[in-house]
Amino acid sequence: ASALRNATLSEEAVNALIPALKDNNKEVRENAAVAISNGPLSEETINLLIAALKDQNKYLRETATYSLKNATQHSRVVTALLSACEDKYYLVRESAATALSNATQHAEAVNALIAALKDNDKEVRRAAAFALSNATLSEEAVNTLIAALKDENEEVRASAASALNNATQHAEAVNALIAALKDENEEVRASAAFALNNATLSEEAVNTLIAALKD
Repeated sequence: ASALRNATLSEEAVNALIPALKDNNKEVRENAAVAISNGPLSEETINLLIAALKDQNKYLRETATYSLKNATQHSRVVTALLSACEDKYYLVRESAATALSNATQHAEAVNALIAALKDNDKEVRRAAAFALSNATLSEEAVNTLIAALKDENEEVRASAASALNNATQHAEAVNALIAALKDENEEVRASAAFALNNATLSEEAVNTLIAALKD
């Protein structure tokens, strides 16, 4: 299964890997889950991946979570990913947030991503902010992303700025993005500037922006 990790698989190849998800060797199960993510998922495969989210091996839970990213059209997959957001292992939570980027049409997914923005782990927060860039943002989501612009980690701040690209109709978001133009990190400043490209700025906001650019 390890040789297939980076291959694009046919349905036949994915079906051939299904037994490996049940293998006694944890490395075989992990490699199979990663490889399967590169191909179409049958109902049987989806069910096995969902079951793998409860495996004792944290690496299998992580790879199975990631493998489900292309199956979020199934409500049971979304439900399973929501549970994975509560996993004790941070990489499972990160993978769940990444996968939920394909399910932001569901309010439950957006709510889970908002909660993940407050996770103790920076990678989970970054993944959640990035995933919200695909969402129609509620007021709570906007406020949480604005708060994330002050996160201690620059990747989280940059992802939050990118996500606020969808919230430039909110004056608070525009003002926060203008303030982010003064961030010490170049990527954060670039993400904020790009997000502001979509904003219709009031005269006050334009003046604030001009002042920020002069500093």
